[in-house]
Order: sequence, then structure tokens, then C-alpha cells
Amino acid sequence: MPTKLMRTAMVIAPMLALLASGRSAAQITTSTSTSTSTSTSTSCTALSQSDFTFYTEYESSPNNWIQMNSTQQQYWFNRARCECQGDTISQKGTGYFRIAVQQGTTTSQKITNLLENCNNGSGIGYYGFYAGTGAFNCLDSSAVTSGSLSSVCTNLETPTVAQFPPSNNIANFENANVVYSQAIAISTLFGSLGVNGSGTCGATGTCSSTDVCATTTTQAVTIYYFVSTTGSTTTPDTTSISFTLNVSGEEPYQTNALPLPGQGDGALDVNWSWPSGYSPATDTNFAGVQIFCSRADSYTVYDNSDGGASYYGPSYETSASLCPSFAPADASPSAFNDLSPYFLCSGLLPSNATSYRIEGLQNGIYYGVGVAAIDKFGNIGTIPESSVVYQQPIPTVNFYTEYRNLGGTAQGGFCSLAGWRGRPGALCLVACAGFTLLIWRRRGRKGQRKGHAGPAILLLAASLLTPDPARAQAIYHDEEGENVAAEEAPPAAHWTGSARNFAVEARFGLFYPDVDSDPGLIKVKPVDGKTLQTPPNQLIFGKSSRPMWQLEFDWEILQVFGTLAVGATIGYWKENGSACNYAALQLDSNHCVGTGDNTSLRLIPFAALVIYRMDELVKRWKIPLVPYAKLGLNYTIWTIENGDGNVPDYPGGGHGQGGTPGWQGALGLSFLLDFLDPEAAHEFDSDSGVNHTYAFFELAHVDGNGLYRSNVLRVGDNTWFTGLMFEF
Repeated sequence: MPTKLMRTAMVIAPMLALLASGRSAAQITTSTSTSTSTSTSTSCTALSQSDFTFYTEYESSPNNWIQMNSTQQQYWFNRARCECQGDTISQKGTGYFRIAVQQGTTTSQKITNLLENCNNGSGIGYYGFYAGTGAFNCLDSSAVTSGSLSSVCTNLETPTVAQFPPSNNIANFENANVVYSQAIAISTLFGSLGVNGSGTCGATGTCSSTDVCATTTTQAVTIYYFVSTTGSTTTPDTTSISFTLNVSGEEPYQTNALPLPGQGDGALDVNWSWPSGYSPATDTNFAGVQIFCSRADSYTVYDNSDGGASYYGPSYETSASLCPSFAPADASPSAFNDLSPYFLCSGLLPSNATSYRIEGLQNGIYYGVGVAAIDKFGNIGTIPESSVVYQQPIPTVNFYTEYRNLGGTAQGGFCSLAGWRGRPGALCLVACAGFTLLIWRRRGRKGQRKGHAGPAILLLAASLLTPDPARAQAIYHDEEGENVAAEEAPPAAHWTGSARNFAVEARFGLFYPDVDSDPGLIKVKPVDGKTLQTPPNQLIFGKSSRPMWQLEFDWEILQVFGTLAVGATIGYWKENGSACNYAALQLDSNHCVGTGDNTSLRLIPFAALVIYRMDELVKRWKIPLVPYAKLGLNYTIWTIENGDGNVPDYPGGGHGQGGTPGWQGALGLSFLLDFLDPEAAHEFDSDSGVNHTYAFFELAHVDGNGLYRSNVLRVGDNTWFTGLMFEF
């Protein structure tokens, strides 16, 4: 019993002590709080930067001021707004801004103390806003001579006054959380940086001039907040309260003289470059370019009847659009030097762009084209009339149009298989069903003997994606088929590697589709009955073969005498050429005079294959050569594009996109790379599960003539392929 009492006392005693301590702490806190409150009420703590937060506001409509966000505050003060200053401040509008000062939680009490208790109880104080030239501190009283700062600083609220007394009563802060400056002309902010190094606008009497707007380079202006609680109009309480605003009135870089635009069908291809040594990518203030164009000298290109500025919106600002009443007069107005948004022919193009295609034009009419640079402030560079180039769009002939003009029969579409007993895609569906059934039956048999292959594939993927994974101990097979652990693996000469189920081939070859073998193509064009017609593929794209890239996946379904597999391939091939000048082609049908239009033919072939690899030479006699054969069906999706990057339609019917069925076969020879370094091959298999690696070369016949259909684009070829195969 005493023991229990002692234990209870040991528990309760600390709790009582803690409670006592808590009461004591509470009493101390209350006392401290009272002391702090009393101290704050009589403190003469000086004002500092942390007592104020500064914002800027613009007037969206009369007496409706909107706070700028951080981006606006950084890029809002541009040349156009500077030029929008009215004759008097009473005409506040686009060309004006104001400063909002928000006080901290204790700022009001500090000001009251300083005014009423700490500075002889005068209760008099002032505040104002100054902007200075260079790095000069407008709050540095040592630089003030006879109360005048006009040679180095501008009083933003009363800039034309030679003496610079602050004009606002600091007592306003005693009863307001936020106070505002008077409306400040943006041109005054620009002028505070000086005119050609001659001091601030206050010193030169030019604070109402907008001449400085277009000559001010991009730079930061420091705004100094003058605060005096002593009644002095020349000496502030502190010299460290300020914030910065960015201004820019300089014109962005002009492009070099434009080359003549490329002629397209209802389009012009515009190209430009920049002066030597200038890189838009490294100019942090550069935003991009916009294209201007006009019909003849003064007609807009796009419809503006809806009252909008243009089909494209401007990404720049000019005083002519912001404040027409105060904009500087244009001595020689034109579609380009006015920079009117009605003549825009593009949106804002990125800074790294050097070309653009103007579409929706009329063939045979000359258009003037100019390029203007734009910075992030919304300033826009000029387009001198001498730099405007004139060109006319012309009719062009793309590959599909020329192919059909010469008798090509391909109508396009993806129903080329529909002719077999009227069933869309019947032949392809039967083939796919047969391969699916074969794979399903083989998978079922393998599942009874070896289990599913899915986990093995997942483990392989994990091993390839993980930098240094933890792996289970590899198991290999000796000649008698017994499992042998990795550390007990037999010598490399007897090693047979992991199980083989799949193969992947990365393939490359040169390909030239036999489009020109279409029997419908005419051989002689009726121009005097003499001119032999160059077939369309050769005419537009030439005779050169181009790279065909393919990826093949095989499933090895039988390994008895050699390896039997079923596989699937997908590939990619493309050729580009210049669309032909229609008028020149009518005069000489054997030559394609290039234009600004590009035209292309793209092939994406698919194939389902049966593959036999006679790899007994490797397994029985260690000869690293594996002959093989492939046979299967293919289906090639073909797409033709015109100069606008669209699939063209033929006026007489037909669409430049479709699919062509066919068949293909190949004979090849693979070389087993494992023999070059058996130990490395052994390690590669152990790490990734790749049993063998082969380099191969094959001769292939790709028949892309439509099988039983004639109105298809012929996309076959006799060619070769080479690449690497990984068996796992």
C-alpha cells in the first residue's frame, strides 16, 4: 500500500508542478504583453522599408483605378503610353498611373508616436515620391542644396516646381490603411531619367514633353518614398525606402531586308533574318514578330467588317490605337508605317521563328509584306517602306494533283479491301484472325509447359529501366537440360543461355515506291504529240531512294529444326519536294519549276509475317550464320500533303490519303554477334535476358499493288534492309 501511494505521488507531483509553472508562465506572458503594449504606445521607432508595401495602378475608365499585377508592373510602362499624356492632369487616362502605399500592421502607431510624442509634438509631417537619374539616391540629404533637387531628382507629383517640397500630409496615414499618390504622367517617369544626359525633366523643364518617349532605353527607374515626421521638406527620416519600375521606349531590333517571298498557291512564304551579332533567343525583353501585309498599297487582306482590329489580334501597342487624340502626327501615313492592326497577317510568332506562311490570298495579285519586331513591353519596331517586299501567289501543282492529272487511279480512302465479296477489309480480317488463333493455341501449349511469358516480359522491362536492380540468381541450362545456378554455370563454351521466346528487329533500308508503275498513267502528253511525259513521282520527288525505318516484333512459336515465328512490323518513310509552277508545267511537262509550296508523300507500312530461321548451324556446329525467310501480307497507309500541310482533294473526285494492301517476302542472312565476345554476351543475357544478338542483311520484295484492286496507289519496291535483332 505505501508503495502504491508513493507511485501515485510520483505521478501527481510533476503534474502539479507543471500546472504551477503554467500559471506562472501565463502571468509572465500577461505582464510582458502589457509591458509591450505600453512600450509600443510610447515608442519612437524610426520608419523603415518593411513598414510599407508599394503597388501601382492604372485607370481603366474615368476614376476607376485597377491594381497592376506583377507582370504589368514589370512591362506596362512603354512608349505608346508615354506618348498618351494629355495637356493637363485633369485629362487623366491611358497616359497616367498612380502609386498606392499600404502600411504595415504597426506603421500607423509608429507615425502617430513620431508626430505627437517624439518630434517636439509638432504633429507636422510630409511624404512624396521622387525619381532620380542613374544610381543617385534622392533621399540622400547630403546632396540637397538649398532644398532643391531639380538637377538630380524629379518630384513625380509636381515635376515642374523648381523647389521640391513633398506635397502630402503624412498625417493621412494615421487614419488610413492605404494612401495614394496623385495621378502621375508616364512621360514624367520617362523624363526623370534625363534627356540626353542633361538631367531630369524637372531641371530642363521638359516634364510635359513626350519627345523623350521614343528615346528612352529599357531600364529600371528607382522610385524613392520621401517620409518626414519632423516637419522638414528637405530631410527625410530615412534614406532607404524605395522600389523600382521598368520603362522602355526604345524600338526593338529591325530584321534584315526581306528576301522575296516564296510563291505558293494562294499563299506567300515569308523569311527573315536578324542583324549580325543579334540573337533574339538571348534577348530577355524580346517577345517575337508579327507580319503585316496589304493588297496593292493600302487595302487590307482580311475582312474587318466585324469591327475588330484584324483577323489577328495585335500583340503590341501604339499611341495611335491607345489615344488617337494625343498620338504624334504621322507625316507620311501608309499601311506599314502606321502599324495599323487592320493590316496584320499573323499572330505573335515566337522569338526563334524565321519564316511564316501567309495563307488565304488570291492568286495573281501582288501583296506587300513587312515584318515588325515586338518586345515584352508592347513596343513595336518600324517597317520602313523601303523594306516592304511585293510578291504574288500563283497556282501550283502538288503531287496528288499531278498524279491524277496524268491518269493515276488511286481515289484514296481506307476501304481498298471492300471489293472482296463486298465485305470491307474481309481479307485483312481473315488473316488477322488466323494469326490470332495460331498465337492463342501456341500460348496455351506453352502455358502448360513453361507458364505464362507475361512475368518474364515484365522482369525484362524492369531490368532495362532500372539502373542497378536487384535480380534473382540467374539460372542456365547445361547440355543435359539440368538447372545450374549462376555461380555454378558451366564454361562459356557450353553455355546455351536463357529461354528464347521473342525477337525484336530494328531495321533500316532504302526505299522508292513504284507509284510510277500505275498502268493508268499516260506516257505521252498531247503537246504537239511529241513531248514524253515524266511520271509524277519522278517529276516532283526525283529518282533517289530514301530511308525506310522499321520495327519488327516476332513471337517464336516453334523451335524444332530451326525456329518458326509469327511477326508484325511497322515502318515510316517520307519524301518531300517542291510543288510545281502550274503555268511553267503547261509549257514544259518534263520539268517541274519549283515554288514556295512543299508537297510530300508519307508511307506507314504494316505487315503480318511468318518467319523461318534456320539456326541449326549455330546450335549444332557453332557456325554464327543464320539464313532466314519471311512471307506475309502488308497494308500501307499513304498520305499526300500540299503546300498548306493539308491533304489535297482532286477536283474530279478523290482524296490524297488512303491505304494499299499487298504482300511481301524476303530472304536474309543473320550473323551472330555473340561469337565476337562470348563473355560479354553471357553477361548481357544475365543482365537483360537477351539470349542472342544478330546483325542481318536481307533482300526484300514488297508488293504494294493492291492484291486484287487496281484503283490504289502503288507503294511497293524491290529493296534491301539491314539492322540488329535481339532474341530473348
